[in-house]
Amino acid sequence: MNRTIRILLQFAGLLLTGAALLAADSSIAVIAVSDITEEGQATRRAMPANPVYYYPHTTGFSISGATVDGVTSPPKGKVEVMLVKALASQGYIYHKLANKPASIALVFAWGYMAPKYGPDGLKIQNKGDMSALVEGIHPIDPNEDGFRADKIRAAVATSRFYLTITGLDFNALSQKKYVTLWCTRVSTGMEGNQLSDVLPALIKAATPIIGTQTGEPRIVEESLATGS
Repeated sequence: MNRTIRILLQFAGLLLTGAALLAADSSIAVIAVSDITEEGQATRRAMPANPVYYYPHTTGFSISGATVDGVTSPPKGKVEVMLVKALASQGYIYHKLANKPASIALVFAWGYMAPKYGPDGLKIQNKGDMSALVEGIHPIDPNEDGFRADKIRAAVATSRFYLTITGLDFNALSQKKYVTLWCTRVSTGMEGNQLSDVLPALIKAATPIIGTQTGEPRIVEESLATGS
């Protein structure tokens, strides 16, 4: 084989290997938080051996805050399939699949939230919403220092893709009363990412904390499956 051709083939092989390694190592930092309300404390947590049957309601793709051009969502049905599988692994079963009455309603929403600045270009007008998404109902201590605190504070001022799963009392809902039992929120930065790529990672990060009380936001690394 011609030496030049051999060198070119070896170089091409190195490029392909490097690209594969980069794809395998690509990950995103997800901030995950889950809160249980006072009403939710009285309900039991679902487990695979003792499931809870839910009625689903999909809000679907939503935007909040400033508008970011060019953002699209994967098909709602595709996201719902991923959610049903993730929930089942934690003991939350779609009531129709089991032919059982529902005791909880689960509301699914995903999309993005971006900081909306006021006329001065400094004050974030929707900071309360951004903080709730990232920190839940227990904001971090303003005196806390360190990498985690800095990361969370920066996230409050950063455009973010998100997924929320909210548990509502089904019996109260049937009487047109909205009683929140718990809310699980996961989000990641929008820059350099596509919603279709990050949603599987967001669902994976949310799965182990669905319907729980984390107490404070967690930062977890999740692999990013591009081209999904």
